[in-house]
Amino acid sequence: MSILKALCWTAATLYILFETTAVYEYLKVLPLPNFLTKMKSYENDKKYDYTLSYKMYWLLNHDSFFIKMITCPYCLGAWLSVGFSAIFSCMEWIPAVYLGALSTYFSATVALKKLERMTSDHE
Repeated sequence: MSILKALCWTAATLYILFETTAVYEYLKVLPLPNFLTKMKSYENDKKYDYTLSYKMYWLLNHDSFFIKMITCPYCLGAWLSVGFSAIFSCMEWIPAVYLGALSTYFSATVALKKLERMTSDHE
């Protein structure tokens, strides 16, 4: 059961981080200094490119190993799998948690996008 918990938490975290604007919205509300969040610069750049996402802004303007690692679902998924496996005491199952979480995350993403297309076609 702990393996399933770690897998679900990892997949849910990946979905929230990569498929929603939660990171941007929470960083905007939290009283963090601009030198950490770069919100002013992002919002200025977004005026000229309305399709620019917060993730893409970081990759384009602050390219580094750390930024590449946290904006990659495979890389971040590996670290999240380690973390949630440690929390739920199933460290020997890290590979299963990782592969299961990525499969769940990508399957959920595809399924939800298909449902969104289906509902928008009926309107």
